[in-house]
Amino acid sequence: MRTLAQKHNHLNQKSSASRTRSNAHPALRLQRMIGNKAVSGVIQRNGGKRKPKKSASEEKLVDVQPVSTRHALTEVIKDLSGSISEKDWEDKKKAAIKAEKDGEVTGAAKIYIELYTEIAGLAQADKLANVFGVQTVGINLAKSESDLKPGLNFSLSFKDANGRTSYLDDKGVNQKAKLPVTLSGLPSIAILIGPIVLNQNKAAAVSTLRHEMMHAENDRLVITLLEKWQKQNKEKIEASEAESKFKLWMDSQKKSIPELESTLAKESAEGGKKNSELLGYVEGFMTIFHLERVLKDDEILKGEVNSVALLELRTAGDWWVGANIAVQSEALGRIQQYFCDVLDKSRRDVFDKWVTKKLELATSTDKVSEGDKQNRAALTPIIPFLKNLKSIKSASCSKKSSKQ
Repeated sequence: MRTLAQKHNHLNQKSSASRTRSNAHPALRLQRMIGNKAVSGVIQRNGGKRKPKKSASEEKLVDVQPVSTRHALTEVIKDLSGSISEKDWEDKKKAAIKAEKDGEVTGAAKIYIELYTEIAGLAQADKLANVFGVQTVGINLAKSESDLKPGLNFSLSFKDANGRTSYLDDKGVNQKAKLPVTLSGLPSIAILIGPIVLNQNKAAAVSTLRHEMMHAENDRLVITLLEKWQKQNKEKIEASEAESKFKLWMDSQKKSIPELESTLAKESAEGGKKNSELLGYVEGFMTIFHLERVLKDDEILKGEVNSVALLELRTAGDWWVGANIAVQSEALGRIQQYFCDVLDKSRRDVFDKWVTKKLELATSTDKVSEGDKQNRAALTPIIPFLKNLKSIKSASCSKKSSKQ
């Protein structure tokens, strides 16, 4: 494992403009590696360096797309008790770390698979069998990223702080984020996590897995479009033209394909993931915010230091910039539905206060400490995101959906 200094150097080498799903927001990756207190200082030291590219839509409020459910396949998690208590989780985690350090890889992998099985059950991964392209969802113990199977995978050699969701072509070869466009045969989907994900607490690990599961759901939408295109075109074009013709076909289908799906499809065909990342971080937030402890008022301004869920939401802001308006609207709709139908009053209040305090810090011209100056600079690019979140409040909830 890298030293703390190496982690800080690695953080500074990553720019927000070049992140992929395997290189998620540096603050989130660091938080999961070294803990909340350490990441607070890194955010302050590096805050002014993150200046994502602006989108044409960022200066105005986005029309919220009403959604009847956060998405169709999984349900809101009501508790994280499962079959492994928090204490047992910590004990097993420590045992796995020790076993791996001592070179007992078989024993370490066995414990990690047990922890993975626990979070897969809590995250309802079995509901994604058709998404992955399998009959039942198991956990494959992979030697490396070239050894993945459709569904869930674990590898001791995978040292990313977050998971990775990849396409496997019809021959099972890992294509990572880029959709393999062929005239016949459809790709499947694989999620890979390593020890670092399971070395978090249980809630954070479940949030990470749900984030990756959202990528998988988005990727399945794209595969469905590819299948439709194949049926219409496989006898009409050459294999060498498949990728370019698929992109042209998607452009021609604007009236029949919802913009959300079209955007995700085009992105995957080019190997990009900024729009899917926005939805992934929103999903991570909605996975556990209602299950975390209620923050005290004096904790709220720096809520992402005390709340994995708020850190996920804060990170969603970085991916908001430059995302397609249809995806922004969908993301807001999901947050609003979650706010109205899932959150109790105390957590709604935390959400409101967190957004308000962030906006006040970001837009204020008052004299503040050097640390807050740097935090203000870090927040400046996501002001449009915060303003849109500000529009989500109890008054926007219908009486039918409003929780008391």
